[in-house]
Amino acid sequence: VVAQPNDPAARPDASAARAVGYCLSSVTADGVGEIDSLYVLDEFRRHGIGSELVRRALAWLEAREPKKIIVVALAENTAAVEFYKRFGLQPRAVVSE
Repeated sequence: VVAQPNDPAARPDASAARAVGYCLSSVTADGVGEIDSLYVLDEFRRHGIGSELVRRALAWLEAREPKKIIVVALAENTAAVEFYKRFGLQPRAVVSE
């Protein structure tokens, strides 16, 4: 995602477009779709950017008709677990470190 100078999510001092977040997704050879990585710069969080990235990633994945879609979040990262639940993704396994 790129913030434009006139974008409401852009900081007031932004004078040029810049990347503020990304979402990497993949589908394995055996048909498992995954949101591999999601990141939004701290100052751009809580503006809907992460949600839009996930919506686009899910649309991209669903267009490829995977057997299932997964995302890995540590059990301790309750904010991430709750975030992904908003998109219908439910915890199926607990990973702790």
